Amino acid sequence: MKTPNGKISVVLAIYNVAPYLRQCLNSIVNQTYRNLEIICVDDGSTDESGAICDEYAARDDRMVVIHQKNQGVSSARNRALSQITGQYVYFTDSDDWLELDMLETLHAMMDEDHSVQITQCGYFFDYPDHCQPVENHLSVPETPLSMRDFLYYIYRRDEYRGVASYLWCKLFPSCFFDGRIAMLRFASNLCMGEDVILAAQCYLLADKTRYTSRPLYHYRQQEGSAMHNMDRRLQGLGSPIAYERVIQLFEDNGIGDDVLDYVKRFYVYHCGVLLEYALKIGDREKISILKQKVYPYLAVYQRTNPDHPERYQWICGLLNAE
Repeated sequence: MKTPNGKISVVLAIYNVAPYLRQCLNSIVNQTYRNLEIICVDDGSTDESGAICDEYAARDDRMVVIHQKNQGVSSARNRALSQITGQYVYFTDSDDWLELDMLETLHAMMDEDHSVQITQCGYFFDYPDHCQPVENHLSVPETPLSMRDFLYYIYRRDEYRGVASYLWCKLFPSCFFDGRIAMLRFASNLCMGEDVILAAQCYLLADKTRYTSRPLYHYRQQEGSAMHNMDRRLQGLGSPIAYERVIQLFEDNGIGDDVLDYVKRFYVYHCGVLLEYALKIGDREKISILKQKVYPYLAVYQRTNPDHPERYQWICGLLNAE
């Protein structure tokens, strides 16, 4: 049940982000929506991140800081989820930051219609020298909509770039995580993509969603981030494995091809990026594995890229490379 002015549990996993952490924490503690608990899990940081968290907690009693040995972002987030007491849950990345009315906006959209279980917003790409709003090329409904119908906008990235499957642009009900409806947790055995799976699980639990195209989240773009760490991505194959699980999850729950084909397109794209890198460094084992992953969905990739024949040529070139 929705609660007017209900508490939002903010989940923040932290690891060696000292240069960016104050901006992130400032954007949270200064939110116009004040009824927050801010659960920070310092995942064994070796820089000043843990001390910065303690400094903020000493000034703001809404903040809880947990220090643990380094176990990875999924473990840190799961630790925080075990502590939540709010009616809502919000996940953010510790090197990004929020517009000051972000949580108020997301909460208000949910509070206006009690059938809405997930609210979503647009976002910015924050580069070192400029900030760029991410825009949709086609319009997206901004009234309450069936969550299953909204999947169409989430996974068709060419047309709807401002809609994303990222957790940090969404507010969720805590009943998805505290056992009342489900007790969702991040897959701790994946090096990447665990958020992709959890988001998909949330979509299947929700009846309705509401979206605003207004950008409220600042997604920092930096070469050193986990998304750019190709060796780590290739070693664990986290992104392909995550999308394999989402494909299976959606197939098991009757999600139609109008959505599923675009999830498969994401899957082929992620496999292709890693295959390109594996070819570059000569990792023959991963080359073989990734090629086998792509072949079953090659026709889907061609069909879902009618305006981008170069993408199909790209993946075919990788498959034919030695």
